[in-house]
Amino acid sequence: MTLKQQRLLLYFFEVLETNIRDADAHPISQSVKDCLTRDDCIDIALWLSPERYHKNQLETFDDAKLHKALVTDYNVLLYIINKWQLRLSESISFSDEEIDALFTRTNNQMHYLYSKPTKLWDSYDRSNYISLLNKAGFTIKAYGVYSSEVKESDKYIMDSLPKKFYDTKEEAETEIARLVQNKIFNEGDLTVYSLYKIK
Repeated sequence: MTLKQQRLLLYFFEVLETNIRDADAHPISQSVKDCLTRDDCIDIALWLSPERYHKNQLETFDDAKLHKALVTDYNVLLYIINKWQLRLSESISFSDEEIDALFTRTNNQMHYLYSKPTKLWDSYDRSNYISLLNKAGFTIKAYGVYSSEVKESDKYIMDSLPKKFYDTKEEAETEIARLVQNKIFNEGDLTVYSLYKIK
């Protein structure tokens, strides 16, 4: 699924959310229950009420009690919208969690990068890591609009990352043209870099 298709789905999720926000709340439906695993239910309950529930507490709940913790289909929709928003903006973070997920899921904990602190990584290490993520199927190629002041070597630095990614260079360039035409930016203020982002 392309990034554009994902943004379109998010738009329809948000329209649906607006339309059912003020509707009468009904307990979670059987159709939604049938689509959710126990792990899904636990994740949603923790997202909805982090101050009320703890993971080890929810793991002791039977299915009926877990579904009751989700309350309504609307809450599940809010969770899905949040996940899609995060997914669309998620780039490579070089975080400990992301690194652990890569090397654990690929059973490659012997790789030198697994034990090397990220603050000591150089450009070769980052490039090697991105290549490993790509080979493992964790990433897709995308294009981002950056300030012209950002060097291409800094495109993965958190402060530089774009908030929106595009499937093609042409789409990103079209966005720049729109921003310039609407006088939000001047000609030459923005540039396009290709990068890999988390799927």
